[in-house]
Amino acid sequence: MNSIVLIGFMGSGKTTLAKALKNDPAFETMTFIDVDDHIEKTEGRKISDIFKADGESYFRDIETKALKDIAGDERTKIVSCGGGVVERAENADILKAIGTVIYTDSAVTKLWDRVGNDPKRPLSRDKEAFLKLYEKRERLYRSAADVIIDTGNNDIKKCVGLIKEALGIS
Repeated sequence: MNSIVLIGFMGSGKTTLAKALKNDPAFETMTFIDVDDHIEKTEGRKISDIFKADGESYFRDIETKALKDIAGDERTKIVSCGGGVVERAENADILKAIGTVIYTDSAVTKLWDRVGNDPKRPLSRDKEAFLKLYEKRERLYRSAADVIIDTGNNDIKKCVGLIKEALGIS
């Protein structure tokens, strides 16, 4: 079985879905990797602190490096990416090298309801900027994805089922 890579905007359920997949018997042998957690462990500081101290450009550099490290890991895995992973074109190729790329899609209004003004999310503090960022990234997610799952209108169990169906797993 291929590794699974979850991409999508902040609040779309990537990490929640990754954990649900990991707990499903069809995927239980897979390793779970959260890219942001990997970066925080490697850097020894929180993502929000990285943004504050070094800026988004630096963060995107280390994010790409983290993806390359994860791509080199031979284990079959479920990878949950940060929302901005598609900001760099080269990352799309790295994501596909890791495994099947699944876009966790949701309406932007639901995403704002879930994470708007979250202090742990440096890019979710201004609603207008949030909407513009979503608009910019949405086409990038679709372009990078092998599979698109609606996480805004489906519960987690249904989303796991949709992924299994898309991957041909019964």
